[in-house]
Amino acid sequence: MNMDILEHVNQIYQQSLHDNQNVLQYFYERGISPDTIQKFEVGFSDSYCLNPLKHNHKQQLKNLGLLNDKGNERNWNRLMLPIRDAKGQLVGYNGRSLKPDEQIKYLLSPESMGFNKSTTLYNLHQAKDVIKEKDHVFLVEGVFDVMSMHQMGIENVVCSLGTSLSKEQIGLLANYTSNVVFAYDGDFPGFEASIKNSITLSKTMNEMDKSYEFDKSTRYLMMPNEIDPGDLLTSPGLLKPILHDSKTYSEYCKASCELNPSYEQVFKKIRKGAQIDRELQQIPKGVKQQLLNHLDITEVVSDYAQLQKSGKDFKCRCPFHQEKTASLVVSKSKQIFKCFGCGEGGDALKFVAKIEGVNIKEAASKLINRYNLNVDANVFKQLDRIDKHQQINQTNKKLAELAKGFFDWREKNVPIEKRNVQESELGKYLERSGFKTTDVKAFNQHLDQLEKEKIDRGGIKSEQRNKRTITPRGQGLGH
Repeated sequence: MNMDILEHVNQIYQQSLHDNQNVLQYFYERGISPDTIQKFEVGFSDSYCLNPLKHNHKQQLKNLGLLNDKGNERNWNRLMLPIRDAKGQLVGYNGRSLKPDEQIKYLLSPESMGFNKSTTLYNLHQAKDVIKEKDHVFLVEGVFDVMSMHQMGIENVVCSLGTSLSKEQIGLLANYTSNVVFAYDGDFPGFEASIKNSITLSKTMNEMDKSYEFDKSTRYLMMPNEIDPGDLLTSPGLLKPILHDSKTYSEYCKASCELNPSYEQVFKKIRKGAQIDRELQQIPKGVKQQLLNHLDITEVVSDYAQLQKSGKDFKCRCPFHQEKTASLVVSKSKQIFKCFGCGEGGDALKFVAKIEGVNIKEAASKLINRYNLNVDANVFKQLDRIDKHQQINQTNKKLAELAKGFFDWREKNVPIEKRNVQESELGKYLERSGFKTTDVKAFNQHLDQLEKEKIDRGGIKSEQRNKRTITPRGQGLGH
């Protein structure tokens, strides 16, 4: 029955759009054709278009998130973009405001009503056959980008509903192809989103298919600065050279950072975020809860952003990415935050750690001092333990990277018979790289493992194995 109502509403919205020529003009100014409008079933909501359905279906319309609690049109004065799942069933709407100063630019159907944006890709139902045929998909940021690319002849194009790409969405794409072309906006948020989503894509695909090769399966389109795919309709000559000059991940990162060195901040931010997530996983639940029980997340977030009441929750512009609309929701009842633009979310401890760019121990100290929290001494002991453990892990990771670089250099430049040197020489090598001489043992262990892996792969000829000496721990290796 819900499907019937949604389809009926869809027809009403489409008719409403055609009855409002001034709204249609918005599309024409953006270069979007009548055929594209019809293809994507675009509609328009005014304050009264659902009145004919209210008499018999008012509660049902409320349950679907089409009417608010007062029984008024929830999406009043918005373009209505129907969202269909991979099978083509209508599952929700994306309402786009026509007001330039509107705080909430896009209004999705509420997830509490059954719609789930993390398991849905816009336009997949129309694009899936072409994706499978061409064996690649273009991933763009927004619904208008999808329409524009489609109108320019690129039909294997989809977008996530928000800049964050979920594992479930990647799983959907994997049914049709493993090859992805990122075509995000040519600005800082577009670059940041492409890098974050690339990491999620690589990790998820490798979990599903061990033979997956990210570098061979992923490409990037370099959009001009402050240009998104939707803008290409008014400058059609730009698309062809952009398509012919797609980049690999490393080429895209290098070219983007050379054009704007500030983009390098993205990698530092992502590494810091990953470290914070690891630290949070190490904190015993009881210890973290003891700290959070003394906090009100709305008070914490309001120190960094201007919160506005939104039903039972609060909203604000997300401080973690550049966006003009209020995409970050703070739940007082659940004591969590969630951005429906960049996907960032968590509790008050994670919020402070990420926004301040500090580790969990430092974030906890800031919260304790700022709000004069009375917490048990055991909390500090646990945080100290986690901080020390994290430092050890970071040192070991650096040693592993250093050993790999040293091993590769030595294999190319040093004959096997000349690879043994005194431990003191290796100690000096490590000290020049910022380590202590006491790290020699761990460094040697990494080198031993690399040697073992090479032998296991058959990388050392049998007649050479007797000549080669694996340096015992504590004796150092040549360089």
